[in-house]
Amino acid sequence: MESVVASHLARQFETGYWSNGREVDIVVLNNKIMVGFEVKYQNNPLPVHISAGKMREVITLSKSTFKEKPVMIPASNFLQLLDV
Repeated sequence: MESVVASHLARQFETGYWSNGREVDIVVLNNKIMVGFEVKYQNNPLPVHISAGKMREVITLSKSTFKEKPVMIPASNFLQLLDV
């Protein structure tokens, strides 16, 4: 699932990853704003709390869990929102 999300995001944004003691699966740069995406495609995942450099938010993409704070969205719903 991580590679599917990364390939879809790379069609619209400059993408990479973050590794500095902690890893973030996918980092997107859009208009000088960095947003991280951590893919936890499993049942009952724990949301990710990371603040690194200019990246202030990491969105967790799950198998089926929604949470408002910190943001956790099912990967399938997230992918439907992308214009690719």
